[in-house]
Amino acid sequence: MTDPRLASSWPAEFPGAIDAVDPVAQPADPLWQPLVRRLLWGLAAATDTGERTDAASDPATTAALWRVQRAAGLAATGLVDGPTVEALQATVSVPADRLPAAVLVDLSEQRVYVANAAGAVIALFPVSTGGEGTETPTGAFAVQERIRVGTSETNAVVHMDYFTVFNGGIGFHGIPWVGDRDVRLWTPLGEYGVSHGCVRMNDADAAFLYHELPDGAPVTVVD
Repeated sequence: MTDPRLASSWPAEFPGAIDAVDPVAQPADPLWQPLVRRLLWGLAAATDTGERTDAASDPATTAALWRVQRAAGLAATGLVDGPTVEALQATVSVPADRLPAAVLVDLSEQRVYVANAAGAVIALFPVSTGGEGTETPTGAFAVQERIRVGTSETNAVVHMDYFTVFNGGIGFHGIPWVGDRDVRLWTPLGEYGVSHGCVRMNDADAAFLYHELPDGAPVTVVD
């Protein structure tokens, strides 16, 4: 199906059955986020446990995840946070059809659609975009640069991980933190915008885009 909202830079074919990968309908545990399932599929294949959508519940895959975390010097929690996604990115070989090539930000839905090079949606993330008076600008943009740890332009003690810039100072990033990562700014993902224009998302989702969305990849923002 072709979605008339999409700019010319966005792949023309847009699947209709997107609810199957809707993270809003999944449990809050980050292991169930689509991007993490995608990495766990690769991890499961590498450990001969087979490809599955519930790889997190497979004991062999969980054990492999612990090994990845330990090898990277992380706590073996079995939870997939931003640093664990980085470790998985360095460990897991991901099929080309699961790599991102373009992104659509839907402001009315407060969701981000991620498509592969063929235009198939491979992930759908809940986000929080710009709030009243600092709305995220609509239009067609492209990935410009990446900043591992960004700093707010309005408050130097506020930082954010996995900042992927696509429009000047506006980009995708994880939930902002103040002083240390245990103190997070309140962010109603999938509900409404509260940022100063950027697109906030779970750290693991932001890490996925930071590491795998190519430079120059189209980013389309629609109302």
